[in-house]
Amino acid sequence: MAIALVTVLPVGALGIATDLAYGEPEGAGRVFLAVALSVIPAILIIPISSVATTIATMDLLGGRPPTMSRSFEPVGLRFWPMAAALLIVAVGVAAGFVLLVVPGVFLLVLWLFAGQAAVIEGRGPRAALVRSAELVKGGWVPVFVTFLVVQVAAGVIQFLLGLPVAVATDGLDRAAGANDPAAAEVLVNGAWGIVTTVVIQPFPAVALALLYLDRRSRKEGAWPGPLRAPS
Repeated sequence: MAIALVTVLPVGALGIATDLAYGEPEGAGRVFLAVALSVIPAILIIPISSVATTIATMDLLGGRPPTMSRSFEPVGLRFWPMAAALLIVAVGVAAGFVLLVVPGVFLLVLWLFAGQAAVIEGRGPRAALVRSAELVKGGWVPVFVTFLVVQVAAGVIQFLLGLPVAVATDGLDRAAGANDPAAAEVLVNGAWGIVTTVVIQPFPAVALALLYLDRRSRKEGAWPGPLRAPS
């Protein structure tokens, strides 16, 4: 949970600030600005905890106690290659969903391990995408099913945890107008969303780490050991 908190807190705080500033944005310009202020940073920040969790999992399974510094240091050193790879993934997947849903899903699974490949294996943005595709090759369906089940389960649990708070805060003062929730409602729901995400996110992150390591072991014939400390 400590690893998740590092990324969930700033992304959640940014989401709250965006909601307070724009409420339910109207017009293409305001919608685009709201998305840019919340979704784009999330694309760059959230995978940090996912890759760090993978490094911690490799340490734990290799018999080495994981630490925050060991988990995050490689991510910091390889942040920009990882960010570039993930931006390509985001654009490609979004384009696939716009054109037709199936290509978007296909690319999402094909490039699922791009962040891990960029940081853990030290690959550049393009090489990270190619490496992810290599790991998924021959196992697209099981990777997709595993990822889908884990994400749906996590989403359902988070929704159920957030529902009572959403119901309790519904109808608070709407001083900003009929379409904009009151500041208190945004703050309470946003803060509770951060708490539930910090609690739940480690489970899909560990599942993704194990899935990545499993695909590597199938391709390389051996379970990857702990990541060596950056020189």
